[in-house]
Amino acid sequence: MATLPQHRIARLQLGPSLTDANGQFIVSCGNTFFCPRSFVYVKPRRLTELRQRTTCCWASLLLHSTQVDDKDTDFSLASNVERRLVSGERVLQISKADFTVSSVLDKIKRGKLDLRPSYQREYVWDKKTASKLIESLLLNIPLPTMFFHEKSQGLLEVVDGKQRLTSIWCFMEEEKFPDGSDFALSGLDVLEKLNGKKYSELDDSLREVMRDFALNVHTISRNSDDVVVFEVFERLNMGSTQLNEQELRNCVFQGSYIDFLNDVAQHPAMLKAFRQDAPHKRMKDREFILRFFCLRRGGVEKFTLPAKNWLNEEMRCHKNLDGKEKREMALDFSRCITLSVEVFGDQVFRLPRGLKYDVDVNVCLWDTVMLGFVNYKRIDLVRSNKGKIAQALHKLLVEDEEFRGYLFSNPRALKLRMQRWTDILRQILGPPQ
Repeated sequence: MATLPQHRIARLQLGPSLTDANGQFIVSCGNTFFCPRSFVYVKPRRLTELRQRTTCCWASLLLHSTQVDDKDTDFSLASNVERRLVSGERVLQISKADFTVSSVLDKIKRGKLDLRPSYQREYVWDKKTASKLIESLLLNIPLPTMFFHEKSQGLLEVVDGKQRLTSIWCFMEEEKFPDGSDFALSGLDVLEKLNGKKYSELDDSLREVMRDFALNVHTISRNSDDVVVFEVFERLNMGSTQLNEQELRNCVFQGSYIDFLNDVAQHPAMLKAFRQDAPHKRMKDREFILRFFCLRRGGVEKFTLPAKNWLNEEMRCHKNLDGKEKREMALDFSRCITLSVEVFGDQVFRLPRGLKYDVDVNVCLWDTVMLGFVNYKRIDLVRSNKGKIAQALHKLLVEDEEFRGYLFSNPRALKLRMQRWTDILRQILGPPQ
């Protein structure tokens, strides 16, 4: 293969991309599109066809130029190269750099790197696994890339690499292991003589090797588009303790909206509806609340699938709510959740199953009941007719097969379900007032 002059090329490791039928990443090289993994050229005439086949969006790479010849199979770029993945107006900026272990530990000490952001799962490694990691450092075996997220100027948090960095931190700083015990090396196969030793008991030369060990880090810039960052976090979230979608939103879309959702989740009626003493640890309740505000803002016409994107767009566009809007949203939510609990009691948002009710809240009933009350401002009117309202919904759920067929979370079912329910509310309460 001939040398390619001054092209712009890199292997795309994550995020939005254009791929060929075999999943190969394709990046621009002048008028030619290049597949780094297979060294296959793709002419522009195939671009339209490839775009139609891909499930992701096209990514432009704005990279520094490099030289590649026919023997070069390493497409890594120099440190501090900015990657911009552009999809329409959405941009992801990732910088790549190597940090020594000592410099990363220094950032943690100075509070510049958050090793335990609130959205992260707990430390799950045992001492043997952590010891194997330390052994890898001592043997100078490269570790997989870590990912940091720049929350503000000079402040970073760990997205991918918490288990590794926590292990290194506990060993080199001789802090207690997360289970509260001392951390001495154990289970080493290659460096068996080091079993039972703490960091301070290692030779100076070995401690120096650890301090100078290079960690490859990709940092997601604070200027990156939040929706694209969400997709990156989701792709990195592949471990045994995966975050759910709302936990991911909690870390990506940080702002007054996230704080507002966390506050609203403590409403007494909300806790009663979910049969909890405190907000849900995995933020399940916050996602339900977010759904309500999405429907309140845009109505059923704006609901689209996948719901993940619909909810993400709400967070992206309104993540920094002002005080007035928060007060209005809080009042509507308080009224709707209070009426829902008062009207339907302990079984609110739950489907009947014979003589019993489901334990879990049903998302379709949540949407129906909460949105049904949103335009009724007269609480006394609803309260005086709560028996009729509860009986009407129970009859729909038990006797109306057509209505039960609408209990799916898709746009058509939501529209038909809300039409039926709002018509019934009008018959009982009159027009919204």
